[in-house]
Amino acid sequence: MTHVFKLTTSEVNELKALINQLGVTTTTPPHTHFQTKINGCTLTLYTSNKFMIQGQNAQHVINKLFPKSIFPTIYAQTKADQKDSPTIKQHIQYDQYNTIGSDEAGSGDYFGPMTVCAAYVPKDKVQLLKTIGVKDSKALKDYEIKNIAQQIIQIIPYTLYTIDNPKYNTLKEKNWSQVKMKAKYHQAAIESLTNKIDPTTIDCIVIDQFAKKETYTRYNQSLIYPEITHFETKGESKAIAIAAASIIARSRFVQAMDDLKAQYHMEVPKGAAPKVDIIAARWIEKYGVDVLDKVTKKDFKNRQKAMNLIGKKKRSK
Repeated sequence: MTHVFKLTTSEVNELKALINQLGVTTTTPPHTHFQTKINGCTLTLYTSNKFMIQGQNAQHVINKLFPKSIFPTIYAQTKADQKDSPTIKQHIQYDQYNTIGSDEAGSGDYFGPMTVCAAYVPKDKVQLLKTIGVKDSKALKDYEIKNIAQQIIQIIPYTLYTIDNPKYNTLKEKNWSQVKMKAKYHQAAIESLTNKIDPTTIDCIVIDQFAKKETYTRYNQSLIYPEITHFETKGESKAIAIAAASIIARSRFVQAMDDLKAQYHMEVPKGAAPKVDIIAARWIEKYGVDVLDKVTKKDFKNRQKAMNLIGKKKRSK
């Protein structure tokens, strides 16, 4: 469980004194007075006077260590959280909350990298993002994606990872499925992003769903904020945070494809359709299969189909 409270100055001073009396080991991450662990829970007091308790025993720690007479705000806000928390709504209107969204691009393309992005959209930035054209990236052309992405990154915090083809192929050789890669990099992007912002401002985390929640959590056994983490199919239409993340990820993928075209002076097709086999065969004819493997995802069937085309062409001569 995760609980976040806005404390009064008096309560902050009482909390500091309490932690000092307990003699527990503390650290001071950015924007905090302290962070410590008690009974399996992580307690963090931010310089903004927000106090966060995370862990399965969070309510027990609250009841045991924080008397209502000294910390009335904690008990008052606990009731309010139970009543108003977006985590208990069946249909969350993500754009009404401060939301982290994550999405990826390039996972279905034989050529080029896979990119994963997490973006944080405070509710007061939603309308601005809509104004500059943030929407489902599949409805945008490449030049629009690049242009809008450049505007997005000036407005909101984000984290972007690029899994280039050598890295992708190495992970595949280690028996990582593509789902595992996505799960690991989505979570890494989300966790990295929380270090760039005040985590107590986050209301929701929503991931464009590519696997069941159980599968995602199997690869990430300790989600940073499990109670506010959600998974949505067609997420770009449900949360502008996912739409923004998708555009940033897609923009990086498109740029990578343009870079390959400029470097090798060859057509670099998107997707994995039969046309891609033909162009991949041309790459083999010009550069050899080793070079092709450096710019593609080796586990795709396009590789063998391209090699078959080369063999067929040689036999017909």
